[in-house]
Amino acid sequence: METPNILAIDDDPITLATIESMLKSFQYRYKLVDTSEKCFQLLDSQTFHIIIADLALPSLDNGLALIEKVHKEFPSIVIIVHSGHSEHDLIIKTLSKKKAYDYLVKPANTEALKYSIDRAFEYYTLNRKLESIKQQEESFFLDMIQIFDWKKELGNKYIDSLATSLIRQVNISMLQGGGFGAIISILSIFLEKAEYQPENKGYLVSEKIFKMIKDNYGIVEVLLRSLSDAQSLMMETEAYVNEIYVHEIIPFVHQCIFDLKGMESIKNQKIIISSLPYSIENQKIIFQKKKMELVIQELLINAMKYSQKEDEIYVLFFYTSTHFEIKILNKAYKTIDGSYGITGKNETRVFEPFFRLHYTVDESYDLEKFKFGLGLTVVKKILQLHGADISIYTITDNIKGNQNDVCAWIRFPFIHHQAV
Repeated sequence: METPNILAIDDDPITLATIESMLKSFQYRYKLVDTSEKCFQLLDSQTFHIIIADLALPSLDNGLALIEKVHKEFPSIVIIVHSGHSEHDLIIKTLSKKKAYDYLVKPANTEALKYSIDRAFEYYTLNRKLESIKQQEESFFLDMIQIFDWKKELGNKYIDSLATSLIRQVNISMLQGGGFGAIISILSIFLEKAEYQPENKGYLVSEKIFKMIKDNYGIVEVLLRSLSDAQSLMMETEAYVNEIYVHEIIPFVHQCIFDLKGMESIKNQKIIISSLPYSIENQKIIFQKKKMELVIQELLINAMKYSQKEDEIYVLFFYTSTHFEIKILNKAYKTIDGSYGITGKNETRVFEPFFRLHYTVDESYDLEKFKFGLGLTVVKKILQLHGADISIYTITDNIKGNQNDVCAWIRFPFIHHQAV
C-alpha cells in the first residue's frame, strides 16, 4: 500500500527534529527544510503528497504567503499547518477556502500528527481519484451513456459464441465450489460406496458423507432462494416513483457499508467515500431505498471480491446539469480471457445472467444476495425501473500509471418538477 511522502518546513531546528522523530516512527517518506526557497526547490523536483508548514516563518518568508503559493502552484498537495498560533481568527483564515486541510497547534503530539497525516493522505488520494475520473470523462462519454441491453447483444457479431459461452458460465456458477458441485460429488461417492443392508432394507450412509450432504444442502438452499428472489425482481415492470434529496445519499451509502458487517475485513480492504457537491444537495432523484440497498451492496461486494488484499475501493459522486452520478472503483486484475478488468464485449456481457469473469467461485461473501452471477443482471433491472443507467468498464488510473481500475458508473436523472 502506498505511503505518504511528506515535506515539513519550519525555521526552528528543534521543531524539525521533533517532527522528524515522529515521521520516522510512522515509517513515512519525508524531507525537512527550514526556508520557503528550499521548499519550492524540492517541490519542483519531487512529488510530495502533504506539506507540514509553520505559520511563524521569518517576515520575508511568511507562512501564509507560502501556503497561498503552494495552493496556487501545487493544488494537489494537502497542507497541514503546524504552528504556535492559537488565535481563532488566524485558524479560520488559514483553513478558509480549503487552502489548508488541518491546523495543529504546537507542540502536536504523536497521535494527533499521525491522525492528521493519515486523514490528509486519504483526502489527497480521493481528490486525485476524482481528478483522474474527470480527465477521462470526455473521451469515454459517448460509450458510457448507453444503457446496455442483453437482447441487443444477440444481434451483434458475438451471437455465434454466446450459447457456448453461456453454457460454460452456468457450469462455472453452479457446478464449482460448495453447493451443487459439492453435492453432486458427494452423491457420486455415496452411490459408489454405500452398502445395501438387506436386513434393514436400506443403505448404510457414513457419518462423514451425511454431514457433507447436510452442509452443502444449506448452500444449495441459499442458492435456490437467490434464484427465486432474482426472478421476482426481474418480473417487476412498474417504474419506481420514490423521490429523495441528493443530500440523503451520503448517510444511505454509509449505512449500506455498515450493513455489510465487515465484509471488507475478509481481505483487509478499505472503502473510501467522497463528499457530496454542495450545489446539488437539494436536487431530487428517483430512489427506492430498499432496492438501491441491493444495488449498492451488490456493487461493493463485487468490488471486494474481484480486488485483492489491502486494496482500496472508492465511492465517488459527480453531477452534470441533468444527472447525478455514483462511481464505484476498484483495482482491475486479470480475467479469464487475459484482459484486465472489464473491457470490450465484457462491458455488456457482465449484465448477462450467469456471466462470470473468473473460473473460481468465491463463497466467502455470505452477505451476497444474488448467487450464480445473477447480481449484475438484477442491478441493471432495478436501475432501469429507476429510469437510471449503469455502465461497467475499465479505466486507466492516472495516479498510478501502470494500474487500471474497474468503474461501475450509475447515472440518475434529476427530477425537474413543472411549476403549477
